[in-house]
Amino acid sequence: GSDATLTLLNGNRLAYNGTRQGIDVSSIPMDMVDRVEVVADGASALYGSDAVAGVANIILKRDFDGLQLRANIGAATDGGYLDQRYSATAGQRWSSGGVIAAYEYAHNTQILSDDRSFTSSRPGLTLYPASRRHAVALSAHQALTDRLEVSVDGIFNKRWSVSMIPLNAAGNLNVSRYEYHTTSESLAIAPRLRLDVG
Repeated sequence: GSDATLTLLNGNRLAYNGTRQGIDVSSIPMDMVDRVEVVADGASALYGSDAVAGVANIILKRDFDGLQLRANIGAATDGGYLDQRYSATAGQRWSSGGVIAAYEYAHNTQILSDDRSFTSSRPGLTLYPASRRHAVALSAHQALTDRLEVSVDGIFNKRWSVSMIPLNAAGNLNVSRYEYHTTSESLAIAPRLRLDVG
C-alpha cells in the first residue's frame, strides 16, 4: 500500500497527504517528469519502515529550452467521466545553470452508479468523484563555482472534489442528496547545495 512505499522527489522525501499515509503523485505536472527510478524490493534498511514495499524516486527534468503547451481530452465509453487536462511548460538553459517551470490544470466529471450496469441497481451513488486541480512545479540550478552548485525544486498542488449520496430510496439526486466536498493543498520546497570534493 501507499503507506509502505516511499515516494521521493529528486531523492527528497515529501510530506504525506492529509487523508491517508501516502504521497499524491498527481501533484507533479507530467511534463516535468524526466523518469521514475523504482526499487521494487524492500529498502527499509536504507530508508526506514516507510520503504518496506520499495521506493519510487521521481526525477524532474533538469534542463528545458522553450515553451510547450499540451491539451488532453478523454471520456469513458459507458458514460460519465469526461477528463480534461491542460498544461504549459517553459524553461531556459544557460552556460552555468537553468530553470524549468510547469503548470497543469485537470478536471473530470463524476461516475455515478447509474452509468455502469453492475451498479445500476443502486442509483445515485458516486463511484468516482468529480474533481479539479491546479499543479505547479519549478526546478532551478546554478553553478556558483566549478565544484559548487545550488539548486531548488518546488511543487504546489490544490485539489477540489465532490461526491454525492442520495437521501431517498429511489436514488434520485434531484429530490434529496448529501454532497461531500473535499479540498486538499500541498506545498513542497527542497533547496540543495552540492559540493564536488574530487
